[in-house]
Amino acid sequence: MLPLFVYEEGEEREMSSKELFGSACDLSSHSKSVYSDEEAEQHARETGVNPRPMETKNEIDARGAFVRQANAFRVPFGNKEGEWKAEAGRYRIFRAHGCSWSNRPMIVKHILGLDNVISDQAVARSGETNKYGWGFPDAPGHRDPATGACFLSGFYKKADPEYKGRAATPSLVDVEKGVVGRIRNSWPRFTISSPRLASGST
Repeated sequence: MLPLFVYEEGEEREMSSKELFGSACDLSSHSKSVYSDEEAEQHARETGVNPRPMETKNEIDARGAFVRQANAFRVPFGNKEGEWKAEAGRYRIFRAHGCSWSNRPMIVKHILGLDNVISDQAVARSGETNKYGWGFPDAPGHRDPATGACFLSGFYKKADPEYKGRAATPSLVDVEKGVVGRIRNSWPRFTISSPRLASGST
């Protein structure tokens, strides 16, 4: 990858990987432990989330090829009914370390100066067997500090109780409503919408 440069006080310097990718490349913050399956089961009972669907059972076609699940959430930003209003501090990116898809919104967020506009939170395995998918093993109480959620899939369930797919990273969540709005390869649209978040306009 070609280096990127920034200009400060009339001088050019190369951006560091941490500046460019933000906390997504901060190895010191990577998941160090997982909590027990028993605790994950308790959280699942409390929140009503279902076990994580398995790709090997749900995303394999008749030829045995992997067919990635379609994006189910692509909420645009705007002022029309059903659109998300551009509002600083309202949205949160949930990302996974090692997920190349997660790097993209983090890069965009940092380069556009949105680190203080859109928050982010790393997710990791929940329980030893990861039965319920992405959780928050390194957060206090194993819950997302901003929303109190136990699992990433909880935002999907609240957005659409009938959703049967996986909770994927990265996911953009409306913190105020507690629902997911867009996932994975719909991030080019996020790139286009990001300046609106920075200015608060639509």
